[in-house]
Amino acid sequence: MDEIISAIKSHYEFRNGAQVAEFLGISRQHLYISIKNDRLIADRLLPVAIDANIDLTRLIRDGVAVDMKDADYSESELTVSFYREGEVLPYTKRNIQKWLADFLYRREIQIYENLAALVVESEEMEPRLQRDSMVFIDTNDKKPKGGIYYLEVNGFGLVRKVVKANETNKWYLLTNQEDGINKEPLQFEKDFSIIGRIQQSTNRI
Repeated sequence: MDEIISAIKSHYEFRNGAQVAEFLGISRQHLYISIKNDRLIADRLLPVAIDANIDLTRLIRDGVAVDMKDADYSESELTVSFYREGEVLPYTKRNIQKWLADFLYRREIQIYENLAALVVESEEMEPRLQRDSMVFIDTNDKKPKGGIYYLEVNGFGLVRKVVKANETNKWYLLTNQEDGINKEPLQFEKDFSIIGRIQQSTNRI
């Protein structure tokens, strides 16, 4: 809490805690107690920050007070959940910088999003996706529309190319390019669900 108060004080060039307390609409004693106990005054801080157009993420997470229009998230970190191929729950999480996430997931990533990745351990998608390559999964993209996805089928995680069948809401789940459409298509949300769309892959050299 002390870091947040210091950020507000610096941002508005307040000379003392009394001005910060007035800005938040609380007494100086209330402010002192919250700093001493390191307790966030959420009921006062959040509405005041919103009204003042202060970026709440930078303020609470980084202890920096900036106007929304001046916020630079390029160096902010986002959480990436890592899966093992075949599993439908992540086994660990890591952080990457937002500018890198924008590149890997091929779109503007919001800093509150959770992303995913996995290392391909099978050869079923070669040559498109090589064994030991890392793939980056956009977990916001959960509707089939063609492409390569990480899917849940009968509780098992599969990397597959999804191709539309003639029947309504049915899709073929294919492996490599030699895999013909000679199977029964599966129904989306009944026979399989989507963990996310694969947007990028990196291969070991």
